[in-house]
Amino acid sequence: MTDRISIREFQENDRSFLENLMSEFGDYIMSIDPLHRVEYKDGGAKYFVNKMIRQARDNNGKVFIGACDNIVVGFIAGYIRKQSEEELMEIKKEISG
Repeated sequence: MTDRISIREFQENDRSFLENLMSEFGDYIMSIDPLHRVEYKDGGAKYFVNKMIRQARDNNGKVFIGACDNIVVGFIAGYIRKQSEEELMEIKKEISG
């Protein structure tokens, strides 16, 4: 048996798979919180998937889907946020070396 693993860019028809995975992730996070500080509400998966896609789109980022034998098994998203003036690195000439 050969497992075919693929990674591809998110497509709109992946949304329901992402929401299911995000829901499972939320359930897991709640299960490892012994103090019950985390509450994953109904609609939370849809909210976080929409937010993730919007942040990637608005910040020149990407959402990638991982699949095994054409079954979605994971995802990853990322973007590079524009830095504020306070976050920019500073170079001091007297401390070069």
